[in-house]
Amino acid sequence: MTLAIAQVSPYAWPPQGDVAEGVDALSAALARRGHAVTVLAPSSDRAALGEGRRRLAQAAAGEHDALVAPAGTTMLVALGRPLPGADRRRLAGPVDLPPTADTAFARGGFDVVHLHEPLAPGPALAALARAEALRVISFHRPELLAGVAFLGPLVERALARLDLRLVASDLGRRTLEQVLPGDYRLMAPGVEASWLTVERASAEPPGMALLARGRDRVAARFALSVLREVDLGSIGSVTLIGPPDAPWRTRAAVPKALRDRVEVVPDAGAASRAAVFGAARIALVSGPEEAGGPAMREAMAFGCGILAPRCTEVEGLVRHGVEALLAPPFSAPAWTARIGELLADPQRLAALGGAARATVGARTWDDVAEQTEELYRAGRRARARANPRIRVDMRLRATADADFAAHAAAARERSLDAVVVAGPDGIASARALADAAGDGLLVVPGAEIAAAEGTVVGLFLERDLPGGRSLAETLDAIHEQGGLVMIPHPEDLPVPSAAALRQHADQIDLFEVACGAARGGGDLATRIGVLGCGGSGAAHPAEIGCVLTSVPPFGDARGLLRALEEAEVLDETARRASRAGRRPIRKG
Repeated sequence: MTLAIAQVSPYAWPPQGDVAEGVDALSAALARRGHAVTVLAPSSDRAALGEGRRRLAQAAAGEHDALVAPAGTTMLVALGRPLPGADRRRLAGPVDLPPTADTAFARGGFDVVHLHEPLAPGPALAALARAEALRVISFHRPELLAGVAFLGPLVERALARLDLRLVASDLGRRTLEQVLPGDYRLMAPGVEASWLTVERASAEPPGMALLARGRDRVAARFALSVLREVDLGSIGSVTLIGPPDAPWRTRAAVPKALRDRVEVVPDAGAASRAAVFGAARIALVSGPEEAGGPAMREAMAFGCGILAPRCTEVEGLVRHGVEALLAPPFSAPAWTARIGELLADPQRLAALGGAARATVGARTWDDVAEQTEELYRAGRRARARANPRIRVDMRLRATADADFAAHAAAARERSLDAVVVAGPDGIASARALADAAGDGLLVVPGAEIAAAEGTVVGLFLERDLPGGRSLAETLDAIHEQGGLVMIPHPEDLPVPSAAALRQHADQIDLFEVACGAARGGGDLATRIGVLGCGGSGAAHPAEIGCVLTSVPPFGDARGLLRALEEAEVLDETARRASRAGRRPIRKG
């Protein structure tokens, strides 16, 4: 079954930086599996912002599918303009995001809302608690956890309603388990499958890539100091992948003796790094902040011989002498010796590159998407067990001469648990369907009643009521039987005027916000302050269940009203969840 998934990034779109690029890659892989994936992120693009505002306004007005991408595709919905973060990344701004996040999370029509880097500045984590979908978070960067111990109680309250917590590294999981105890699933990043089939560079002498993207350029200076101690005649081209900003500063850090030998390439994303790693045989991961991260995995995918610092970040990913050579961080003599080992033994260099490629090749982004999908589905099943719900068609218009056996068969085929039968011929139709269906289907008896001001529907009726009386008399008569008053969708039946409904709002229990192909009744329901629901309005078996309402189980009129406080209207024709009426909107 296709899932409507929201991937929420605190970093600006188009993606820049490891986390945003990972969100983009995961989103694309989930879409390849047939899911409808919406990326919710800030953006500086004027057209994207305008389109995002339009879609958010539609969702706020009740068009909940406005935020859902077509199945098998990804779609950006811009949540506002980004503001610069402390580390010069572009983050979601604390001014624009709160109202739009509320709309997107609570009324977006999603099956899953997945927030990445929840501790990045911004209110998205608090807004996530309002989502009615499966709520998932992913922690990516361990350095963001440094201040969590001081904010623990506040963060714990925000995390209390989450369904699933993912973490990108073992180091991050160990840290989180200490400062924010809970169940964390390891979900390491993947690599692009296409990189694994790129023919390895075979030039002699072997080319070298220096991975040093830290903005303080400490790792870059260290790598260059090591390079000065190596026999440059034994090395081919050398490319330093530096931080994305101020490349002139990185070039200035290159010693004069190496400036003709080292090309400085500012990091411009995974594609630019792939071009460098594809032309190299050796990759120096010169700082602990890069160790074990996405860029190191990319170098491994291209079959580079990896030299990396010996630190906790690489634990579980590579083994010294098998997939990489490890050396103490910032120990120049040890790193110089390791490079000498690689240059002196081409067969060992090839073996290290092959083992590194095989290690990350077992985890492409398609593999990550498959595992993530399994966790999404398991989480949804667990929620369903903890919070059982039933599927109800809130209005069938079966007449006295209907084929009730066919109606009952259609209800079973569409996995309905209950139906409301409220046709023009009175409650006899409901009794006939109950007899045909047996014990497997709850049938709520009802009827259309033509009051002087328009048609209303009575539910849980014990006897038929005459038409032609005033609206007030009709509503009183329904309640005298212990029944409920439902206003059918205005596009399906001639209902009383809005003014009449507002006048008698205290006597109306629920409003049909969707019926068959008719939509858009949510605004009127909100204005008169009643609960929303949806039904098919079906007169024929083929139409049964095309629109239905998911609610907790109920057994009587009062139980149905309580259940409708948590109603979820489902458009089965489009096979998408629409969260109309999900919030309680009944006055008093």
